[in-house]
Amino acid sequence: MCDRERVALWACYKCRQNGVGEKHRKFDPNLPVHISPRLHSLSRPQSLTLQTDSHGSIHQASRLNSVKDGPFERLAGTILSENERKLAKHLAALLGNRKYDTRPLIAEILPRDWESNRKHTLKPREVYRPFFYLRMRCNDRPPETRYLIHLTGLHLEGCLKWLVQSTPEFPAKLLSQPFGGLVIQLRKQGTLHATLAKDLLEFNSIVNVPAKHIIATTISPELDKRTFSVLDVSLAFVMMRKLSMQLFDILRSRGVAVPQEWKTFNENWLSMKPLVPRIATS
Repeated sequence: MCDRERVALWACYKCRQNGVGEKHRKFDPNLPVHISPRLHSLSRPQSLTLQTDSHGSIHQASRLNSVKDGPFERLAGTILSENERKLAKHLAALLGNRKYDTRPLIAEILPRDWESNRKHTLKPREVYRPFFYLRMRCNDRPPETRYLIHLTGLHLEGCLKWLVQSTPEFPAKLLSQPFGGLVIQLRKQGTLHATLAKDLLEFNSIVNVPAKHIIATTISPELDKRTFSVLDVSLAFVMMRKLSMQLFDILRSRGVAVPQEWKTFNENWLSMKPLVPRIATS
C-alpha cells in the first residue's frame, strides 16, 4: 500500500468520525485526499514524502523536480528566469533539510533591514520589517510555511502602501484597502504598468489566502483549505524579490527613500549550503 493510499484510508476514518460521510471509503487515485477537520487535502498523485508542521498541516517535502503544475510553479514559470527557478529549488532543498542553516543564504539575498546601530528597522518600516522576520524564522524546524508565505505578501503590501502614500491625489482611506485593491487602484492611476499589476494580482491570488494564517487550523476548519510546501515558500520568496525590485524602482521615482537595495543575482547563491553550527562538547 502506497503512502497516498494509507493517508486516504486514514482520512476516511477521520471523515466518518467527524460525520463527513463515507465518500472516500474506497481509495480512488483520481480523487483528492480529504482529511477533516484540520488537515489539508493532497490532490497531486506523485510519490511524495509527507511531513507535518507544528500546526498540524501536512505538506510535501520531496520530489521537487516532479511537481510542475501547482499554482506557485505556474506563476514562477511566467515571472522567474531559469536561474531564479533554480535558486527557489535550492532554497527548498535547504529548508527541508535539518542539517542546513538557511539564514546565511536568506540574509545574503535580502537587502539589509537594520540601521547601522542594529537597534532599529530601516524606514519605511512596512517595507523592511518583514525582512527581519524572514531572516529570523526561515530556519525554524519544521518550517513554518504559513508564516513565511504571509511575510512575502506582507513586504509587497508594504511597498504598495508606500506607493499610495507617495501619490497626493489618493485619499488616505485607500491605505485600508487589501493587497488586491491597492494594485487595482495603482493600476487605474497609472503608477503600475499592466504586466507588473497582472503579476502582483496573480501573486496575491495564491499567497494572500485564509490558509496563510497560523490560526487557520484552529479558528475554523473552513479556513484550512490549503497548506504550503517548502517549494511553495521558496518560489514565493524568489517571486517576491523579483516583484519587489520593480516596486523599489517605482518608489524611488516617486521620491520615496529606499535606503537598501536588492542585490543583483549572484550565481554563487546556487551552491551555498551553510551547515547548522555544531555545539562544542567538552
